[in-house]
Amino acid sequence: MPTDAELLADFLADRDETAFTELVRRHGPMVLGVCRRGLRSDADAEDAFQATFIVLARRAADIRPAGQVGRWLYGVARRTTLKARARAARRRAAEAVVAGPEPVARPVEPDDVREVIDEELSRLPPRLLAPVVLCAIEGRPYRAAARDLGIPEGTLSNRLAAARRTLAGRLARRGVTLPAAGLGVLFTAGPAQAVSPTLAAVTVEAAVEPVFPSALAEGVMSAMRFAKLLRVAFALFAVAAVAGCGVALLADGPPDKDARAIEGEWSLVAVEDSGKPVPTDQLKGVGVTINDGKMTVSDNNMTVAIRLDSSVQPHVIDLTGPGQTRPALGIYELDGDTLRICWATEEADARPKVFRTTATGGGKLIVLKRAKPVGR
Repeated sequence: MPTDAELLADFLADRDETAFTELVRRHGPMVLGVCRRGLRSDADAEDAFQATFIVLARRAADIRPAGQVGRWLYGVARRTTLKARARAARRRAAEAVVAGPEPVARPVEPDDVREVIDEELSRLPPRLLAPVVLCAIEGRPYRAAARDLGIPEGTLSNRLAAARRTLAGRLARRGVTLPAAGLGVLFTAGPAQAVSPTLAAVTVEAAVEPVFPSALAEGVMSAMRFAKLLRVAFALFAVAAVAGCGVALLADGPPDKDARAIEGEWSLVAVEDSGKPVPTDQLKGVGVTINDGKMTVSDNNMTVAIRLDSSVQPHVIDLTGPGQTRPALGIYELDGDTLRICWATEEADARPKVFRTTATGGGKLIVLKRAKPVGR
């Protein structure tokens, strides 16, 4: 039986529909389970399921290592579910204004802990999440899972044990106890997660030979592209922070007067990376929320802590990304409903002085347009 990596290679080589169909068969129940746990409506869950595999067809080359298809799909399914949930909430709010019957929805158990577990699973590092998805959720035998991941069975067992310890600790802090029998008790594929032949066939067709664009899939891919851009930027800034130890950082203290002014929901309208503009079609649908000293990319877990100082020109901003111990150094400008933020390069030992990046000097610049202030 071919490994996930071999199936992925076959699909990438010539868009082999048979290989893609097998990936849907293997991972479909897991993906549908993620979607159904996070969405009330069966129709919404099936839309999210299809969008997840459309993203796979479009972004298959991004999976590294290639054997971690299951882990990658779990993350995309989770991200897609969050975006679909936000869309469904907006739709229900609009429908509430107009008299009409409520859409049919599955009841949600108030004590259902699976959503909480999904949240914590999505925060596990990739090397721990990959074996959990294959073994604990999909029920793959250890030997097959180890072969897919390209690691010895002993290493697989050690990573599963580490994942269980990490997950149990995080869940305990949220008042949730991990079942003694493991995640399989909650997530094992059954009637609720079984993928019908019709759904599987429609999904393969929509992903391999798309006729109509999927707005949900496009939105997810836009958010993924922006999150990747931010991750790369903060990886560079982490190096800059270590190298530029003599650079003055903003002192702790009360929030700057602009901290409240920049709070709200924003749309990403422009990105410049080392002097090169990012195509605007890659930014479509990407939102950013700024609130309580944090900047969060819409529908994923990319959150950046920010501190401002508007008393100097240009105004300065410190940004601390995931895993950073020292902040990145930047400047910002708030002009009505437009917010510009520019970050330094890894070679720089000082903040940028102008809102511009160059091929030689590097740097990142983003432009945001206000969509809605917090509380409005």
